[in-house]
Amino acid sequence: MRRARPHIAPVKITACNCDAMMRSLLFLLVAYARAQDCTGVDYGTPQCKCYNWACQNITEMGSPTTLVTTNGPVIGRVDASDIKRFVGIPIAASTAGANRFRPPQPISWTTPIETLVESPCPSALALGTEDCVSVDVYTKAGVSGWPIAVWIHGGGFFAQDPPFALLPAIALYQQMEYAFLPNGGKAVLVLAHYRLGGLGFMAHPGFVDPSSTLAGFPGTNPGAGNYGIMDTLCAIKWTYDNAVSLGGDPSLITVFGESAGGAHVMMLMASPLVSGLVKTFISQSPFIPFTGATYSMRSRMQQDVLFTLRTGCAGGAFLSESTVAVIEADCLRSADASLLTQDISFNGAAYGGFASSDQAVSIFDAYYGANAAALFTYNSMHVFPVVDGFVLTQEPLVAYTNTNEDINVVIGHNTDEYTTFCYYPPQGGTSGSSFVCPPTPNLFEHAYLLGTYALNSSATFESVYSASFSAFASSSTVGSKMAHLSSGLYYDLVQREPLSEATTVQLGTDSMFAGGLYAVTNALLSNPARAADTVFQYLFAEETDPHFPYMGACHGCELTYVLGFFKDSYTYLTNSLPPSSSYSGAFTAPKLALGDTMNAFWSAIFYYGTPNVAGWPLPEWSAVSPGDKNVMVFQSTFQDGASMNPCVRFLQCRGAEPTKDFRVGPKTFFYSSLTTPAAVPGSCEEDEEVVGSYTTAAPADCPADACASWCNPWTTALAACRTCPVNTLVIHSAYCAGWCNVYTCSFSMCIGCETCDVYNANAYCADWCNPYTCWSSFCSGCATCAP
Repeated sequence: MRRARPHIAPVKITACNCDAMMRSLLFLLVAYARAQDCTGVDYGTPQCKCYNWACQNITEMGSPTTLVTTNGPVIGRVDASDIKRFVGIPIAASTAGANRFRPPQPISWTTPIETLVESPCPSALALGTEDCVSVDVYTKAGVSGWPIAVWIHGGGFFAQDPPFALLPAIALYQQMEYAFLPNGGKAVLVLAHYRLGGLGFMAHPGFVDPSSTLAGFPGTNPGAGNYGIMDTLCAIKWTYDNAVSLGGDPSLITVFGESAGGAHVMMLMASPLVSGLVKTFISQSPFIPFTGATYSMRSRMQQDVLFTLRTGCAGGAFLSESTVAVIEADCLRSADASLLTQDISFNGAAYGGFASSDQAVSIFDAYYGANAAALFTYNSMHVFPVVDGFVLTQEPLVAYTNTNEDINVVIGHNTDEYTTFCYYPPQGGTSGSSFVCPPTPNLFEHAYLLGTYALNSSATFESVYSASFSAFASSSTVGSKMAHLSSGLYYDLVQREPLSEATTVQLGTDSMFAGGLYAVTNALLSNPARAADTVFQYLFAEETDPHFPYMGACHGCELTYVLGFFKDSYTYLTNSLPPSSSYSGAFTAPKLALGDTMNAFWSAIFYYGTPNVAGWPLPEWSAVSPGDKNVMVFQSTFQDGASMNPCVRFLQCRGAEPTKDFRVGPKTFFYSSLTTPAAVPGSCEEDEEVVGSYTTAAPADCPADACASWCNPWTTALAACRTCPVNTLVIHSAYCAGWCNVYTCSFSMCIGCETCDVYNANAYCADWCNPYTCWSSFCSGCATCAP
């Protein structure tokens, strides 16, 4: 696998996705112990569901126990500790054949069925089975009134990550013992399985059926796509209806997830269909852009023509309509499922994919333009959710301002998210052998975000393509945001070697995680009906695994604690290695305390919808408000592993930064006007607490806090002023002194002024200009002087 390098020239870009495919393929868990013999058996059938995949299998984990559900009775296992497990409970009919690309259909039975083996959906990593819309349940015998936590796995919307195989043995939330929480903090856990890749999210005109419905939910579906989210809605409704039988309280349902699972959570938060079903949402590191164009039905249908081409169901890249679309839809429903779920990046035969992917991309690019397919296949955006008029009736950022104001929300991200996507260790190894991310800023993430910021969910793919490539081309335009990024603005003081890699990690973390979450937080807080103290945010900053020192607080690393891997001496990273590697996590007393604290906070959220409990020993987690962007930081260097609004140094050679409203400049940079310059990070007082992730330790040639009180923009070259925030602006010709005006644009202290950007673009028009002064450069932008 390799990451694509951005080019404007008409040459093929081989694209590879971010999110879980990257990390899961890096540390691919190949478990044949429970695999079935699939010789001669078709892909996607129940017989093959655990081939090449470590399915949960609870057959030997106790004696039989029966659970009566609204669909029918199921048989699971109960162990000596009274923990009850049910794995692979079907909650909808098989999605194969006529049910493919349709909402989940009802299912029922009367004779008890065994639910002992997981039913993963077909994905980029596992054969799975199309009979996969199911849930796994962990609870305890004889309990009642427990909160219920519904987990949504990540995986880029095309894979299941992390695998669930370790979770039955850990049974984390069924064994809590916190004296300050009801029932010791214990909760029922429900794991939701949903359709993935093209099977779960492909949109096509032939799939549109305005009369289609989702059982248990009001209204009809006028759109296409979002089948995977409908599966999750089905799981939430099933959980609500069966809460009492599970030992839970239907009024205390929390939905939480990470990465694409976190993005899935964000989509549910924006959906009118969850009203009355969910009390709290926890979104951990959601990987998804929040620009409106990302959710365009028209653009998505155009993108997904790639699937129609690869399956042989279409011969051209144009979007089919009417009877032709119906014929194509019938063809897609009978197509080989692997063509809809594997080689999701359309990498082609040279990179282990399908030869038909090469042909599909060639036809698509010939129709739309060079590298058109790579623009969205790089990050698997062609299998992201869409505004379909049913699951999503508005763009998420709009919906947060007027929908579901009665829910509690916890959102956060990790400090080193992008190490997961950029470092490529060998199979089973722990060394970062190669760096696979393209140079920054790149087309696929930064130019896409900046270019599509102003587009909404009615955008066509042509407009998305044009806006993204235009933004990328603006790298050489003085004053443009891409030019600022190209010159290293805001990232010049990251000193971890090699510098280009550290900059890429920081820029990716800011653009694809911190920036989106900042926009989400502001949208939630702008809802006039939302009550105070209902939105909370966190920052996870723990270097998780000494076996992977280059990974820091990586994307997914908080799952070491949230899912309880640390209880079994595993980390998120070692959990993803083959068992033969024999690696285990090294957990010091402070790391164990961090895990216990995060578990206690999450349990409190499950019970109360808030992370605060009166009289408990943990620090108060202050809510976010429009004027007070509080953030809880999780790291083992703090007492109990948590601190509210500490001062941190996550970038080397920069003075300590406040985590309250953490890095507001970079966050707003990606979700604001193209012409608005961002602000540099704030600074902290010298006596405040300073901690950091793997980027903490300053090299010998980088004096800590080298910013004397007398420093100013004219002293940037002096060693005593090297780390002053203003240096970033001055060094990159982006500073604008208070005395500057259009007549001082030649001065170095004024090059960063917006007025000077306008002047340098020959677009300035002084108030004294008239038709007789058009010869002056100060009048070049006047309408009366237009040629």
